[in-house]
Formats: sequence, structure tokens, C-alpha cells
Amino acid sequence: MPRTSRGYDANKKVNGHKRFIVTDTLGVLLIMCVMAASVQDRDGAKTTLLGLHLFTPVRFV
Repeated sequence: MPRTSRGYDANKKVNGHKRFIVTDTLGVLLIMCVMAASVQDRDGAKTTLLGLHLFTPVRFV
């Protein structure tokens, strides 16, 4: 991956990437979104849940 996709999360003191995942009750992966570590958790969650709404039949979280 290009170095521009990496970030630094000052709160957790880590470099790299954050992975936002959504699974069903059985643990089956529904959607995954990988972002730079510098992305705020609320922004990553918003993007991930929007993708969940657009690409799966799931309507309730």
C-alpha cells in the first residue's frame, strides 16, 4: 500500500491502519473497511455503516 494510506493514531500511539468490520451474530463477515490510523473512529464507523446499508440487505444494527 502507498505510504499515504498510513496514519498515526495519537490516542492509541500506533502507526498504520484501522480496520472497521461488521459481522452478523454467527460471526460471518458482512463488510470491512480499512483506513489510515489517523481517521477518527466516528468517521470510520459512519463510512462502514453507509457501506453496510448500500451493499447488504441489513437494515437494523
